[in-house]
Amino acid sequence: IPGEDQEARLAQQLGWSQYQVHKWFWKARNYKKPSTLTKFKESSWKVMFYSGATLYGFAILVKEPCFWSQRECYRDYPHSEPSHSVLAYWAIQLAFYCSLLVSQPNDVKRNDLKQLLVHHVATLSLLLSSYAVGMVYIGALILLTHDGSDILLELAKALHYAGKEGTAQVFFVFFAAVFFITRLVIYPFWLVWSVAFDIPAYTGSFPALKYILLLLLTLQALHLYWFWLIASMGLRLAQGKDVRGDARSDSEVSSCSSRELKIPRIEGEGK
Repeated sequence: IPGEDQEARLAQQLGWSQYQVHKWFWKARNYKKPSTLTKFKESSWKVMFYSGATLYGFAILVKEPCFWSQRECYRDYPHSEPSHSVLAYWAIQLAFYCSLLVSQPNDVKRNDLKQLLVHHVATLSLLLSSYAVGMVYIGALILLTHDGSDILLELAKALHYAGKEGTAQVFFVFFAAVFFITRLVIYPFWLVWSVAFDIPAYTGSFPALKYILLLLLTLQALHLYWFWLIASMGLRLAQGKDVRGDARSDSEVSSCSSRELKIPRIEGEGK
């Protein structure tokens, strides 16, 4: 959007008011940005996927010994074979992250797009690596710890787009708590620890292990970055400040710019 002097000159040349010129540039800038309905639909289908994937993953993994002891993931390695249901869960997640990697650049733009792409590439690499080295069970457990918080995040966003701000904030608090427990406690201290220390103890080290650990630590670095943003947003929320447009949120289209408010609107203009 040009400066006020440029707007004034354009208004004089076109015979418009300065408000009309400014509004035209504002509409042109936001023309290709997604509507609130588009954002609501994207968050809604993700709520459905993450909910279904989490319920299915929990239902099949809770029956496996590895759910209760990560060391069971490596029993009889490399001769143990994952069950068909666990392989199906692995394949569903693989397909989902492939779709995210392809569609993310064209989906609703977010300020952390680069971090999301790194996350998707790392997750896909881990999925393929876990299958290649015959450790699908530990990979499935890592996937399960991620989806629970994503349900609450997408639900909070969908409620925000629906105008249910109070309910959205409640689910955001639940999301922050689940994110902390699953990604900053269970993930590093149970699952990454198991990969780093149980695998060498039970199966012996192998060249791909360092690569897998690097990918797991990359995800943990992203978790720490995102939790810092979540905590910052939570602090602003506790202080009663506006949290829209936060760095972890979608790129929002504001209703008007602060400079536009300074331009007096004459009745009948801009219709």
